[in-house]
Amino acid sequence: MKFFKRIVLAFSLFSQFVVAIENNVDIYGPLVDEITSSFTKDMLKNYDMTCDLAGGSMPYDVEILGYGFNGCKQLQIEEARSLIIKWSEDLIRKVNANEKIRPYLHNYPFTNKNINLAIDLEIVNGGTKYPVDPPYIAFIILTHGKIRYSVYDEENSFLNSFKGKTVLIETYEEAFKIESEKL
Repeated sequence: MKFFKRIVLAFSLFSQFVVAIENNVDIYGPLVDEITSSFTKDMLKNYDMTCDLAGGSMPYDVEILGYGFNGCKQLQIEEARSLIIKWSEDLIRKVNANEKIRPYLHNYPFTNKNINLAIDLEIVNGGTKYPVDPPYIAFIILTHGKIRYSVYDEENSFLNSFKGKTVLIETYEEAFKIESEKL
């Protein structure tokens, strides 16, 4: 399951990535690295999640930043929504607060449509990682302004690898509104 999800996420992140030649990548590349380092360190420190994929779409400017994380947690949809909204807002704040990168952003302010986030959730039993069982969310992905929540599903196998079933798709705006109403 994990292998297929990583392949899908890697394809999603890197299918958008085109190597930038003579397009100021030598200037904005280190700025993106700085943001990536800060963001992924915060996620490890505050949520015990490791980043196993980072990329984006930056052929001429910084259009999309994408990250894939892995962690051992059991989250219901409500908790998963809170997590993905919190993370995406943290990333958006980091990007928009960095004045040096602004001239190289595809659009300013950077928004949820400029980020891809994926979170793969598992449990550990006896030192071995296993997918979390429903009703817990096994995979959360934010891409193109939509959030998809999937649970592990042994019966619905795709290529005998990622065994997941989407239980909810919502727009970022819908999820953000739900989270805002909690405050």
